[in-house]
Amino acid sequence: MLANAMSAPLEGYRVLEVSHALAGPFAGMALGDLGADVIKIEPPGGRTGDVGASAELRGESVYFMSLNRNKRSVVLDLKHPADRARFHALARTADVMLDNTRPGVAARLGFDAKTLRRLNPRVICCSITGYGRTGPFSGRPGFDYHVQALSGAMAITGEPGGKPTKSGLSVIDHMAGYVAAGAVVAALLRRERTGEAADIDLSLLDIQMAITSYLAAHYLQTGEKPRRVANSGHARGVPFQLFRASDGWVMVAAYTDKHFALLCRCLSQPALARDPRFATQAARFRHRRPLLRLLAGLFAAQPCAHWQRKLVAAGLAIEPVRTLDEALRHPQVRARGMVVKAPHPRGGTFRAVGHPFRISGMGAILRPPPSYGQHTEELVGQRAPRLPARP
Repeated sequence: MLANAMSAPLEGYRVLEVSHALAGPFAGMALGDLGADVIKIEPPGGRTGDVGASAELRGESVYFMSLNRNKRSVVLDLKHPADRARFHALARTADVMLDNTRPGVAARLGFDAKTLRRLNPRVICCSITGYGRTGPFSGRPGFDYHVQALSGAMAITGEPGGKPTKSGLSVIDHMAGYVAAGAVVAALLRRERTGEAADIDLSLLDIQMAITSYLAAHYLQTGEKPRRVANSGHARGVPFQLFRASDGWVMVAAYTDKHFALLCRCLSQPALARDPRFATQAARFRHRRPLLRLLAGLFAAQPCAHWQRKLVAAGLAIEPVRTLDEALRHPQVRARGMVVKAPHPRGGTFRAVGHPFRISGMGAILRPPPSYGQHTEELVGQRAPRLPARP
């Protein structure tokens, strides 16, 4: 479904994007999903600048298409004076400059804030890097997984006694995209109110440290280090973890006294809720091992569907662990419109996950992912480089 462009919150704002790794393209796509005119500047050579191995669909990279809907694609060699001049002409019309290049690259290629403000005093410049523009690591390359390692996130993920474990998803890169979009919108609002432009310095490490949140606060007050908990359990809430049913795993949360009593009824063990070892949250935390052994034996006796039916009927939170293919087919995911179709640049359709913004009066997809250099002639008046022949 195509959105009504006039209903998109960022309709009329133009974003220039120079990016090469997940966080930058995802940030640009988030702004495009909100209606901004996002122009992605690609390097010459017949290949997108996005870093990521990918399958292809009708000659186009699936990785690229998954990160670049609602954008236009322009090929420019920013090392070449003529192409840099074309880029600067675009910059005069832009509201936002978005990049996730290493510190120093923007100044060398002419898209740093100092250069662009001479051309366009109102432009907002947003930079996403691994470690930020300041500090002893500012010049280092840093990717999502490096930040998970440095920040302590890997050390507390996984089973006790096992290896440090990364998240199965590139959580920080994707979160950086949304943080960047939010920061850009905030800067635009301030500019509308005061006329003042802004420089936004976003660091993957800062974002990861921010979401250590209550774990960091607990350590800072008590000196108690966070630890891994078996079966993906919550460090303080009991029971709040995975249990093995007879045919798979279920994630259960019943850590308040009220919810624990309901869970005990669902398990046909109401007396457990009155046992002094388990009657309160504090008591359950102190006696978590014997409690979890009891619960594990009870959950193992029946399949996932049985427990889901009983606990949902009681108003408790439970979900079976699903694979990605199962999740994409799930009726709730479908009902929320999270699987979308867009026209493929070479014909047919491309399916992907949609955006999570649910804003009244706003539609879904404005533009399909562009092909490499598709809008070069339209926007800078020169033909896009021809792609090399495919074998």
